Amino acid sequence: MSSTAGRTYVRDALSGDPEQGNAARCSAYAAEQLKAVGMRTAGRGEAVPGVETLLDTSSRL
Repeated sequence: MSSTAGRTYVRDALSGDPEQGNAARCSAYAAEQLKAVGMRTAGRGEAVPGVETLLDTSSRL
């Protein structure tokens, strides 16, 4: 979270936005990160849940 992208992610997540643009940007960034992790996981031959499943699960933690 200390990178420029990480700070932007946190700022957007914490900022109020009645248009929901911040939430959409945060979700898109999280999905990109999950895809990258999923590719590494699949490369090791492990099962990879879909990005939507991961996003839905993480929002309940």
